[in-house]
Amino acid sequence: MPSAADYTQTGFRIREDDGNETTATWKAVLNVNEAPALGVNFRLRFLVERAALGSNDSSSWQVYESYNGGTYTQIDDAGTTKAAPFVSANYTHEDESTQQIGSGTYNGSASNDAMCNRADFVVCGMTWSANGGSVTEIEIEMSVLIPPGVVSNGDTLEYRTRRSDDALNDYTKSPILTIVKGGIRINGGVLQVTGG
Repeated sequence: MPSAADYTQTGFRIREDDGNETTATWKAVLNVNEAPALGVNFRLRFLVERAALGSNDSSSWQVYESYNGGTYTQIDDAGTTKAAPFVSANYTHEDESTQQIGSGTYNGSASNDAMCNRADFVVCGMTWSANGGSVTEIEIEMSVLIPPGVVSNGDTLEYRTRRSDDALNDYTKSPILTIVKGGIRINGGVLQVTGG
C-alpha cells in the first residue's frame, strides 16, 4: 500500500497570482527563492515524485510551514502559521494540474486535483495512477499571503508538502523565503522578500 515514504519533493517555483495555471507569471526560475512584498498574495508550486508502484493512491495533500527553522505546521486560517491561505480568483479549488515545471513522466491520467484554493486550510485530494516500473511526478500549487505584521526582518519561512499529514521520504528542494523589511537585498543570487 502506498505511503508518504514513496514520495519526494524535488522542486518548486514561485509565481504571481495574475492568471490561471498556464498563464500566471513566474517570479523566478525553477528552485530559486523569490517572494513579493508582504501583504500581497502569491502562489507556490511544488514538484513531487512518486516511486514506481503498482497501485493507485488516493490521498489528501497539505502544505506545511517552518518558521525560523522550527516545527512544521500546516497552513490554515487559524493564525498558527505566518502565511495564510488566500482564495485566488484565477483558478478553482482542485482544478487538475498539468506539467509546468517538471520534465519527467507526468502522472496526469487520474484525478490529480492539485490546484489548491481554499480559504480555511490548504489541502487537495488526489488520486495517483498506478505507475508500474517507472517514477512519475505531479505538481501541486497553492495561493498564500504573508501579512506584514506577523514577521520580522531576517525571519525565514520554509514550505513543504505532506501526504495525509505525513512527511515525505525526502525534500531535495524547498522554497525558503527570507524576510527583508524596508528594502530589497540579493543574498547568494536570491532576491529576498521586502515589505513594511
